[in-house]
Amino acid sequence: YVKPWLGITIPNKQIDISSIYFDKKIELIPQGNIDLRFDTILRDLGIPNMGQHNAVNDALMTAMIYLKLKNTDKLR
Repeated sequence: YVKPWLGITIPNKQIDISSIYFDKKIELIPQGNIDLRFDTILRDLGIPNMGQHNAVNDALMTAMIYLKLKNTDKLR
């Protein structure tokens, strides 16, 4: 979408934290009924909700979720 305006593509890799969370959580809940709502993931990982629907807060909370998932072998 951006290439026609800027003449370049954005090099950032896209990462879906809900799929990372699902892959780690499915080991604990094999029937696959996993709640992937943002609030639920925050609560489950013990990350404070800083107020959603604000670009900075959403980005910061998403980054904290990513770091917690990448640095945790098993979820509770």
